Amino acid sequence: MAPKLIINDGRLVVYGGRLITSCNATFPPVPTGQMRIVYSWPPPSRDLDTCTVFLGGRAGYASGPSSEWIIWDSGDNTGPGPETVWIRLDDAHAADAWTDQVFIQCWAGWYTPAGGSGGCTLTITYNGQTQRLSIPSVGTQLHSAEGTTLCATIRVLSSGTFTVL
Repeated sequence: MAPKLIINDGRLVVYGGRLITSCNATFPPVPTGQMRIVYSWPPPSRDLDTCTVFLGGRAGYASGPSSEWIIWDSGDNTGPGPETVWIRLDDAHAADAWTDQVFIQCWAGWYTPAGGSGGCTLTITYNGQTQRLSIPSVGTQLHSAEGTTLCATIRVLSSGTFTVL
């Protein structure tokens, strides 16, 4: 018999008798000028490896925990995530690393020996704007520093807004 999935208050998930943080977890507020990108996925899949690219820097499983403007602060290979990336957009802009617009790429790939497959959700927050993007299918394995699936390209404007392309 398959383990039962129970959602409690939209924030916690119990799967197979084990408490897991869900993709609907409550996250701390995002400081003004920083972008938070949360990669999450539903159980029973596990171990989605991510790579976020910004201004030539990369952060994520295959790239290391940070680069000049990106901080990868989590990597869950035991359950439904999340993997979280922080991008210091305003600091990079103030340092003249970008001017009118800049692009961020979000890559992902399942580590299939750990039981990962299916899709994922990206939750992108910047300057009070949040957008959730459902990716129906993600490829397998990360190849070098980029995943097999480009989940999203994000365009950020110097006015403080973003769009997902």
